[in-house]
Amino acid sequence: MAFARVFRMLDERSDLMGRMLDTLGIRQPRCSDLQSARDLREAAQNCVHCRASPECRTWLDEQDVIGQTSEPTFCPNYERFQTWEKTKR
Repeated sequence: MAFARVFRMLDERSDLMGRMLDTLGIRQPRCSDLQSARDLREAAQNCVHCRASPECRTWLDEQDVIGQTSEPTFCPNYERFQTWEKTKR
């Protein structure tokens, strides 16, 4: 089933993106304007097409254990995420 494989991949990438935002302490932008909606869509598309998902998953798993000690510079969304609002920790 090709559709099942695609949906599993989309679910995995969505999970990775959510975990990355949480780990970095970033709040997803509200899609209150067209630019915010574009930014979120582009970030999601970057994640779907990213070839670093194994590295991403490993980095996120390490952060769960030891806390954030490095920057995920491998992430195609990293610089974009840095422009989004930080959450209060």
